Amino acid sequence: MNDWQITLTFKELELAGCAGLRRRLRAMEKGRVYKNGRPDDDVLYKNDIEGALGELAAALVLGLPWEETTGLDKDTGDVGQFQVRSTDWDPNGSLMLYKDDKPDDIFILVTHKIPVFTLRGWAVAGEVKLQEYWQGQWERPCYKVPQWALYTMDKL
Repeated sequence: MNDWQITLTFKELELAGCAGLRRRLRAMEKGRVYKNGRPDDDVLYKNDIEGALGELAAALVLGLPWEETTGLDKDTGDVGQFQVRSTDWDPNGSLMLYKDDKPDDIFILVTHKIPVFTLRGWAVAGEVKLQEYWQGQWERPCYKVPQWALYTMDKL
């Protein structure tokens, strides 16, 4: 284990997992469509639940408060001023950024194999939204930023 890794308890997994489910249901109720392509409904549930889990993990590691509301429902980051992106591609996942991500926002990459979550690094979106990372041919076009291009967590 390293300083940027945490094993969530079952209570924490339940808390964030239920928050992710509530996010998905709230989005459906409001008629929100997925902004970055249209994956299957199961992928939407997975994204919301695992996103909430990653946010809670980041908040606990960084010692910051976590709220279950999403960026769509508030004017701040996912955790404090930071945006969090999670992937189950552990340990080799990349930070995925989209065209409409704000250039001044700081994004933290969290990889996981539930219940273990690792904060891999961070980037200012505008610094890494480079053509060399652009994946325009994908169903959900995005910038796929490799971990080696991120700042280490100790520089946050």
